[in-house]
Amino acid sequence: MRTTAKTLEELENDIKLKIKLQENANIRLYFKDNGNFFVLDDMEDLEDGMRIKVSTSTQPQQNVITHGKFTFFF
Repeated sequence: MRTTAKTLEELENDIKLKIKLQENANIRLYFKDNGNFFVLDDMEDLEDGMRIKVSTSTQPQQNVITHGKFTFFF
């Protein structure tokens, strides 16, 4: 997936559009570094071509469903 997102909010919106989620859906993004996944909370953690894991939940108390992994190009 290619994106021109410059902020985390823009990136989340791009992902929601790509996987056809409602705007109010809760998602959590993770990036992999040295074999471990970390919550993505800063765009500066990303590098070109990095894979991101996307987890979604439609309700705060609901179990999280992993939607998939995307490779992003900026």
